[in-house]
Amino acid sequence: MPKDKGKIWEHCERVGTGNKIKCKYCKEEFSCSIARMKFHLGGKVGKDIKVCNAVPDSVQTIARGLIEEAGKKGKKCGSENISSSSGLGSQTTNLIDLSVEEHDRQIRGVYQSTVSTLIRKKEKEAADLAIGRFFIANNIAFSVARSSEFINAIGAVANHGPGYKPPSSETIRTKLLCDLKEEATEYVNVIKSSWVETGCTIMSDGWKDQRNRNHINLLASSIKGTVFLCSETTEGKVKDAKYLADFILRGIDEHVGRENVVQVVTDNASNYNAAGYILEAQMPHVFKTNCTARCLDLILEDIDREILKVRVTIHKARDIKNFIYKSTHVLDCMRSFTKGKELKRPASTRFATNFLMLESIINLEQSLRFMVASNEWRALSQTKTVDGKEVSYIIQDTLFWEDGREIIAVIAPLVKVLRMVDSEGATLGYVYEAMDRAKEAISKYYDGVSVKYEPYWNIIDKRWADNLHHPIHAIAALLNPHLYYDKIVKHDEETSKGIAVVLQQMLTTEVEKGAFSSQMMDYIAFESNIFSSFGKLAIHSRHPSQWWKSVIVVDKFLEIRRIALRLLSQPCSASACERNWSAFEAAHTKKRNRLEPKTLNDLVFVRMNLHLKKTHTLQTDTLKPIYLDHINAFPNTEEDNLIIEEQGEEEINN
Repeated sequence: MPKDKGKIWEHCERVGTGNKIKCKYCKEEFSCSIARMKFHLGGKVGKDIKVCNAVPDSVQTIARGLIEEAGKKGKKCGSENISSSSGLGSQTTNLIDLSVEEHDRQIRGVYQSTVSTLIRKKEKEAADLAIGRFFIANNIAFSVARSSEFINAIGAVANHGPGYKPPSSETIRTKLLCDLKEEATEYVNVIKSSWVETGCTIMSDGWKDQRNRNHINLLASSIKGTVFLCSETTEGKVKDAKYLADFILRGIDEHVGRENVVQVVTDNASNYNAAGYILEAQMPHVFKTNCTARCLDLILEDIDREILKVRVTIHKARDIKNFIYKSTHVLDCMRSFTKGKELKRPASTRFATNFLMLESIINLEQSLRFMVASNEWRALSQTKTVDGKEVSYIIQDTLFWEDGREIIAVIAPLVKVLRMVDSEGATLGYVYEAMDRAKEAISKYYDGVSVKYEPYWNIIDKRWADNLHHPIHAIAALLNPHLYYDKIVKHDEETSKGIAVVLQQMLTTEVEKGAFSSQMMDYIAFESNIFSSFGKLAIHSRHPSQWWKSVIVVDKFLEIRRIALRLLSQPCSASACERNWSAFEAAHTKKRNRLEPKTLNDLVFVRMNLHLKKTHTLQTDTLKPIYLDHINAFPNTEEDNLIIEEQGEEEINN
């Protein structure tokens, strides 16, 4: 198998024994060769194959590189063939032996082919220039060129051919916006239809846009996907608990239905906490929990504030970053030694990115040490200042690098949990065990020396008790068949409290409670009618929610199946709110706010939900369970770098 085709097979698979190939990202099947899949994964229009909307940027870059490499090889072979066919010493075709007419025909064919290629090249250069002019004249971010929507739009225009006239602004504002709203509504309705069985999580968060205006959003999420429901500007309103609870309840009644709500995940702010208790009183079957991702970020912030070594080291790392990026001359010097590699800069919305910044500095230790010892560094006027001398000292200080490596190693398990709860498929059934493993990993790093690991444990335990712990996490972990059957999670006092909460809040009649208790006993006892041969086999191949849905017989275990399916289908964080701030803000620009209220609301609804549809690539029927072994594994692998999320890169580096 050619090397490049082998790389492409890593991202797709053959369907059956025919010639169909299935993409691992968008799950679509194509009757084509593996060579054409490069164009699908690379987002290149052509070869009569649709581009993939779900392919990661890294895979798209690989595929495009293979396409370009194949193109270069083709051009090289073409030039060799032309040379061999026209050269006097050719073994394949000697033009001396050809008739004059046949000789002229061959030369004319080569000439026409060359002219056609030159014309196509000129046409492409003109098209590229027009697109570049459009981007620059309208202040459009260059990264938009990587957008699948942009690539698909260009492809659609190319397929139309000459004579295409773009729609007017009025057409886009009316007819096309209406058509796209239908598409967004179709996605929302598909997600809503799953709530009858799985229920959903209500997520709400407040934020400020670039014009310092306050907004509050309402989203609903389940394992099937996340949808944007509504938003409201809070200018001139008191954002107390009553206002927040009324806004959320109104959104639930209008768009969801109270019977479909399993939990409400909110920010940890006091007004949201109080609003959560009002909601629990209004809907006794609903659980109010805090966002796990936000709690983990607060744990990292507490560690920085309360552990002196961490606080000092992060402060020094920040000094290095600030000094280097304050001057273009110093920055150019650094880039020459790091071969263009950059330091990560913290994002305002995630304290965890301070550790990402520290890690980026630690990874460039050798380059930075060489830099401050160089003549180029000493020649810079900025390095002769007090700040410059301080940064030079920090970079030459061995203790800084030792402390930095220790901190990154200790923090890594917590960041792994943060990355896990931010990922698709991270539902309530994983938080309980993941936090335990993070603590075990920190203890393991310090070889069980309590005086070293206990300061971290105390911070984690306090946040867990005050902000994160809820009995629902324990019962969800118990109902996770992978964790329970493998005896990773055991039935204990914590899980008993979780069972009691389910009996009290999620079951209404005595018949339901009796059936659930009986079926729960069978589950805890590993009864074979639950853990059948097929059930055991499926534990390690299916997500817990899908295990209960597809393996457990409805008639015999109706109540435990219904409860498990609803609990294990809920996300454990409200990260979807945070990830969509930029999408929401883009719809609320100064010019767009002049639109009629209905048009603006439609625009926000369409943009948010099409963005959520694009980012949510989850196929629930093929979703695999999440394995937690990497959280407490040492040493860390390259994959365990403290990368919070790739799509947050722009925010970190701006």
